[in-house]
Amino acid sequence: MYADTKNGKYVGRIREISSYYIVQETGENTLVLHERAIVKAAVEPNQDFRIAYSKGNVAASIRPSLEDRVWAESILDSALRVFEAAREGNRINIVSRGIELFQGNSYKLQLNQNNRVFSIFERENDGNVAAFNLEEREVIAAMPTIRDRRLWNRIVSSYRAGQINSREKDLELE
Repeated sequence: MYADTKNGKYVGRIREISSYYIVQETGENTLVLHERAIVKAAVEPNQDFRIAYSKGNVAASIRPSLEDRVWAESILDSALRVFEAAREGNRINIVSRGIELFQGNSYKLQLNQNNRVFSIFERENDGNVAAFNLEEREVIAAMPTIRDRRLWNRIVSSYRAGQINSREKDLELE
């Protein structure tokens, strides 16, 4: 079947790649054909990939491992609370239409209101730590380093203990 390029979402293993098409297995007997040009990332056969189309846009990424997805899910609520505290403290920058950004010392939190994607980036090298589709509360990317895991575990612990508010320097995300 051809991919629904208006509003389709496909998760599964890449079966074949040609110069023009990507064949993705999304179920036991279901193959989806995507145009090769829509995926800018390096794609290899047997990779678990997520390809989502919405309103003329496409997002394609390697599906995170189960361990990384579980970790990302565990920090989402605290990361959203940090973002809301930054908003309450007037510390959010509007970087372009519909895109809000909070910059801490080590991390940047970005909310794209256009596609409802919330992302956590490492500030130093813009590395994507995690990204979430907020409408479905789905982890769409997660590539935490050991340092990211350690720092975010401290941030989550601080939030659970009620030790951070919008005016404290702790909001700086380590």
